[in-house]
Amino acid sequence: MRIGVITFFDNGNYGSELQALAMQGFCESRGHEVTFLRIYSGNKYIRFINRVVNKIIVWYKCKTDKEFLKVHEDLRSNVGRQANISPELRNHIQASVTRLIHSGHISAYRMRHFTPYDCYICGSDQVWSALIQPVWTYNFLKGVPADRKIAYAPSVGVNDMPEYYLRTIAPLVKDFKYLSVREHNVADVFEKRFWVKPLVAIDPTILVGRDYWINLLQKENIKKENSPYVFCYFLGEISDEQVVFLNRFADGRKIIILPYEKHAEKLRNGQYVLADHLEFVNYIRYADYVFTDSFHATVFSILFHRDFAVFQRSHVGVTKQTSRIESLLSLVHLEDHLVNNPNTVDTFGVTNYKKVDEIIEEECQKSMEFLDNALTHIQNKLR
Repeated sequence: MRIGVITFFDNGNYGSELQALAMQGFCESRGHEVTFLRIYSGNKYIRFINRVVNKIIVWYKCKTDKEFLKVHEDLRSNVGRQANISPELRNHIQASVTRLIHSGHISAYRMRHFTPYDCYICGSDQVWSALIQPVWTYNFLKGVPADRKIAYAPSVGVNDMPEYYLRTIAPLVKDFKYLSVREHNVADVFEKRFWVKPLVAIDPTILVGRDYWINLLQKENIKKENSPYVFCYFLGEISDEQVVFLNRFADGRKIIILPYEKHAEKLRNGQYVLADHLEFVNYIRYADYVFTDSFHATVFSILFHRDFAVFQRSHVGVTKQTSRIESLLSLVHLEDHLVNNPNTVDTFGVTNYKKVDEIIEEECQKSMEFLDNALTHIQNKLR
């Protein structure tokens, strides 16, 4: 079966690239052909008109909806403060992942009216982000027949969904026959507001299992770092308090830093590396300890049974983005690994990864059953 996947897969972000690779791996293991799709018109004039219309919509909403304006201003403030991944690192990641996945593009009109693919999957990653203004309805597969589309673990990305966002997505969410989401709080809101009950699905990077990544690392001949190290992956800023803690905790060991070179300059023995998406996984696999504010760094720390801590990363004002991490840590009963005060890291004790693995195995079975059943039902209808 030909499957078109709508997700973020070419933005140079480790998590995006890895979840795409995992989704492809799972579907191909079931005998399907996977293409990752960028949705845009091939006509440059239509693309220009769409950009203009979107700007007008955002301008109008800001004038007429106070909540929309509040989120918009918060996002603009955050963009101004958010560090950017260097073009060199971004290109390095993209060049590596491009070898391993098949991609293409399709217009929203063609996707709705000609459905050149047998099945569409939207997710994982933050394809349903409540921070995108205006809402990208094509990421909800608007217009695609309900019995030809699957929502697999799309993330809303924020702890609290704005009211204007919920009003917009209500008919889109209700149109799914095969519906799952990433976060428990999102599933609860959907059930209360939309009278639908989505499965809370495991991220594809977990779904394919630890052995999938080990085999891929071996196949790609990714080497282990020789000397002991602490691995740090922070998408937000590192506070002065965290710098003091990390320098003390490393105790002379090398601190490998991603994705910003400026963070390495703040730390003793800090070393910035140019790593692709699989090297990123390998650094986590062999780290003495992992410190992060990232969902997918947390995922791989758990998969490889690392000692780890997740520092809170709050975007400015109303756009706090820790729901994915909180949902995952709650699932495996490791909530205490999400910390505000870095000095509490010393109190964690030994993680019972046997129990964690049992929980993950059970959740993977639920998610596999959901996705396998959906794909089988769609394939049977095509015969």
